[in-house]
Amino acid sequence: MGTGVMRMQKLLAEAGLEPLKYEFSGFVRAVFYRTSATEQVTQETTQETTQEKILAMMRERPSITRDELAQMLELSSDIWTS
Repeated sequence: MGTGVMRMQKLLAEAGLEPLKYEFSGFVRAVFYRTSATEQVTQETTQETTQEKILAMMRERPSITRDELAQMLELSSDIWTS
């Protein structure tokens, strides 16, 4: 059995978003909820700030590793894996 649905639920919860809603009508539909405009702007600003920090750290130490960046930014390094 796959784990995609469980992973989506976990990631939504970690991001502070509403859980998936399932609708059944001959088909199964998963409904995702959007964030408000204010939350979206905050998220974009935080992302830009984090990117700026990463670039500054890389300029300062070109050989810095992903794990070191994650530790310095207090982020989980597993979010960068594909």
